[in-house]
Amino acid sequence: MIALPLRGYDVLVNVTNICDARCVMCNIWKNRDMGKSYLTPEMLRTVKPLSTVSFAGGEPFLHKQIVDIVREVHNNNPRAKVVFSTNGFRTEQILAKVQDILAFHRNLQVTISLDGLGEVHDRIRGVPGAWEKVNRTFDRLGEIGLGRRNFGFTITSENYRSLPDVYDYARKRGAGFSPAIAQSSKYLNVEVPHIEHDKVYEVLAPIVRENLRSWSPLNWVRAFFLYGSLRYLATGKRIVECDAFEGQFMIDQTGDVLSCHPIMLKAGSLADQPLSEILKCPLADKLRADVRKCHACWEICTARSGIRKHLWKVSLWAIWNKLLAHLGLWDGRKPSWLFPVRKEQPA
Repeated sequence: MIALPLRGYDVLVNVTNICDARCVMCNIWKNRDMGKSYLTPEMLRTVKPLSTVSFAGGEPFLHKQIVDIVREVHNNNPRAKVVFSTNGFRTEQILAKVQDILAFHRNLQVTISLDGLGEVHDRIRGVPGAWEKVNRTFDRLGEIGLGRRNFGFTITSENYRSLPDVYDYARKRGAGFSPAIAQSSKYLNVEVPHIEHDKVYEVLAPIVRENLRSWSPLNWVRAFFLYGSLRYLATGKRIVECDAFEGQFMIDQTGDVLSCHPIMLKAGSLADQPLSEILKCPLADKLRADVRKCHACWEICTARSGIRKHLWKVSLWAIWNKLLAHLGLWDGRKPSWLFPVRKEQPA
C-alpha cells in the first residue's frame, strides 16, 4: 500500500474515465462531459522524476494503450513503483497486459478492489458475479508470477462491517491489504454520505493495532496512515498537510495536471506544456499555498509524499504507539501530540 522511495513525485494517473463497474461510491460511469476518454502515451513524456505512479480511472485496463503508457513512464523512471488499481473484472485482458508490462518493468503491484465477501462485494460494485471475477484475476496473476497482489477495500457506510472478514480473507490468500475511506469527489462525480467514526473505529482500530505490533517498519507506516483515516473521520482534517504540486499531483485522461480527484484544482495541461514548466508557473505556486490548508481528502495517493516528508515524526509516532500496542494500551481515539488535529468546536 505504501512505498517510501527517497526522491521523485507521487502521481495518480487516471488514464480513462471509462468504467465497467457500477459502484455505490463512484459515479464516474455516469459522466458524459469529461472530454476525451483516453490519455495518450505521448502526454507522459515529460512526467519525471517519479517515485510512485498509480494508474486508475475509470478502469485502467480498459485503455487500449495502457502498456505503451507504462513504457513511456518507464523510459524516464525505470525505478518507479507502478501500482494499478483495478476492479479485476476482465481477467484475460488484465493478465495479458500485466505480462507485457512485466517484460520491461518489474516494480509492479496490482491492487484489486474487494469490498466484501460474496454478495456484499457484488452489491457494492453493482455487478453480479464480481466476487468470482476478482478471485479469478487474483489467482491468475499469481500463476504468471506477479508477487505483489493487493486487495483494496473502500470503506463505506454500507460495507464497513465486512472489513474484518475481508482483512482475514486477504491474509489467508497471501494478499496485501489496502483499506481506505470512501471520499467525495468532483472527478468521480459523487458525494459520499458521512461515515460515523465510532462505527469504523470498531473494525479498523484492531487492524491498526496489529500493524503496530508487527516487526515490519512498513507496517508501522501503514498503521500511521490508517490512524490518519480514523482521525479524518473524527475531525474532518488531515494529520499531514496536503503537498499537491510539490510532492504529488494527479493527471486526468485529458492530460490536465490537477491537485487531486476530490477538488481538481488545475495547474496546467501536458497537452500544452512539459511538466517542469507547469510546476514552476505562478499558478502552481498559488495553488501550492492554497492546498496546504485543504482537508478535502485523506487518501494514500495524496498522503504518501507528506508522510515521507515527515518521516522522522512518523517514526517517533510509530515507536511510541507500538509500545502502547504491545502493552495493550493503544487507543487511537485521541489526537497525537505529534499530529494534534482536533475537530473545531462550533462558534
